[in-house]
Amino acid sequence: MQTVTIVLLFILGIILIIKGGGWFVDASVWFAEVTGIPKFIVGATIVSFATTLPEILVSAFAAYQGHADMAMGNGIGSVNCNTALILALSIIFLGGSVPRRQLAFSGTVFIGASVLLYFFGRNRALDLYEAAALVLMGLASIVYNIKTGEDPEDAPKVRKRKPEKKETAMSVLRFVGGAAAMVVGARLLVDNGELLAVMMGVPDIVISITLISIGTSLPELVATITAIVKKQSDISVGNIIGANIMNLCVVIPSAALISRFKFLTEMVIDPSYVTMQLPMTVWLSCLAVI
Repeated sequence: MQTVTIVLLFILGIILIIKGGGWFVDASVWFAEVTGIPKFIVGATIVSFATTLPEILVSAFAAYQGHADMAMGNGIGSVNCNTALILALSIIFLGGSVPRRQLAFSGTVFIGASVLLYFFGRNRALDLYEAAALVLMGLASIVYNIKTGEDPEDAPKVRKRKPEKKETAMSVLRFVGGAAAMVVGARLLVDNGELLAVMMGVPDIVISITLISIGTSLPELVATITAIVKKQSDISVGNIIGANIMNLCVVIPSAALISRFKFLTEMVIDPSYVTMQLPMTVWLSCLAVI
């Protein structure tokens, strides 16, 4: 009976993340529409932050509870899942057509962060300065995208629209409700994922790279499917590349910073990440951008 309860709570966590992520994305896109921000910038900033929030929360909770493998595995697993599965599906069914300047910069940051994390992780630890360097790279990407989004040279202008009061209220509710649902869902996912791993004798690293990373990547999948249906390739590609940068430059460094300040030690990296997972991330980032 206890096992059934744990499985049901784990599934509930995934459902809350999917539903909350959907509400959060809808509210974020609405905000972009009423402000007139170009679609690629919407995907690479607002939507990517919204869809990456589950990964941020899951890895933060995992790091706070002392599960460095789960925190790292969730971030890296999500990047690989986003790139090799979700971005690939978007390109297969829709093709990729995005502003060249934004893609060139964001793609360079994506590859650079992947390579940097690989070299940082070769000593099987991520220290305070290395985490700070990744965070600064992520902040630079966000600032650049916002700045170029104000007057993009190769992206079509987006006309602002005036929202109705009822529409504004509903969007605010979706934003708050979506964020709350993802917080609860992320906690359920980590806690019950850990229990399942212990019960089945499976290491945290395996659970985090597979079940948890796929579960927290579901908002990106939902956003991509929506973009495919609405034929918005720039939102889909921008979302995935932006989400990957967030995972590499916010999710993993945040977990390292939490480990450093709570346990007064660097976040330990499992050897399998250096030999298999991080090289795969570097290879996928280069393949996707090229």
